[in-house]
Amino acid sequence: MVYNIVFSERASKELNSTLKYIEENWSFKVADEFAKTIDKKISYVKSNPYQYPPFKNKKEIRKCVVTEQISFFYRILNDEVQIITIFDTRQSPSKLKLK
Repeated sequence: MVYNIVFSERASKELNSTLKYIEENWSFKVADEFAKTIDKKISYVKSNPYQYPPFKNKKEIRKCVVTEQISFFYRILNDEVQIITIFDTRQSPSKLKLK
């Protein structure tokens, strides 16, 4: 089964700002490579969302590590995967919002 991917408004904004930051501070090529990497991870989640572990004590939320610095968190509802947030792991964990 292939699941539908839905980005929350927050996750969409975070992805756009991450790509913009990478492009402004490194290069378009690095931003493009990051985009390909996250697309690949989303493709994995689409086909098998249960392959990534539940996040700590929140069993309904799963974490996918994209790069050493970036992860995304998602939940599975019926045939849909909802990407809740994209998080820079260098930030304080208290900034992580999973609602």
